[in-house]
Amino acid sequence: IDAYVGGGFEDIAVDELRLSDGECNNTEIHNGNCSFEGNLCGWTHDPTAQFSWTLQSGETSTFDTGPTTGADNSFAYIFIESSLPQALCDRAGLMSPLILRPTTTSGAQCFSFFYHMHGIGIGSLLIWTIENTTASAKETLIWQQNGAQGNEWLIERINLWPTEDYYFRIDGYVGDSFQGDIAVDEITLLDGECTEVQPYLTPRRRRKPHLLSVQPYLSLRRRRAHHLLSVQPYLSSRRRRQVAALLLHHR
Repeated sequence: IDAYVGGGFEDIAVDELRLSDGECNNTEIHNGNCSFEGNLCGWTHDPTAQFSWTLQSGETSTFDTGPTTGADNSFAYIFIESSLPQALCDRAGLMSPLILRPTTTSGAQCFSFFYHMHGIGIGSLLIWTIENTTASAKETLIWQQNGAQGNEWLIERINLWPTEDYYFRIDGYVGDSFQGDIAVDEITLLDGECTEVQPYLTPRRRRKPHLLSVQPYLSLRRRRAHHLLSVQPYLSSRRRRQVAALLLHHR
């Protein structure tokens, strides 16, 4: 790599060099890709959520939760701050820029990201696609994870076959303790299928967020209670009894 000094004061920088065996079989789609190094890359906060994702560098302010660096020891990442004033089951949502459906023969796209879920009060992390149609916005849950997953960055790769232009939405839910910071980093969208894929939802697991996604007639309070009983098994037995009592009261 050669770099030549020009006639002014401008700098040249290089980052994220990677070499792997085999031919390149994916084409990077820049719209929506983000390493969160200083900005959100066109992603925007969901105005209907109770609070917002935070752009962070270094460790989070709460002891024994959240990462100390970004994925691959990078500088920055995004996370949800689960301390006060946030409350149990409050949601932070982040919306991607508009993603164009693929034009390749396979019609596939590979969505990958790193996530970090460390702490005794970790809630839930959900990722949705929202089709950009004139009739209505079709929301599809493509991945979810609940509870603590260890003090490390984990990678997830998901194959998608969208038929319409769409958006991503990343939802982070506060758990039952202030030690519940959830972080996301290194979002990448490629044209073509993923070379390595990890299963993300079985048909049985897809039923669990059903109450949140397809029953809008539930009150916000009851939707939160249903969410706790259906997709957050890490709650203490006392907390689960409290939520069950709340459901009975509002029937």
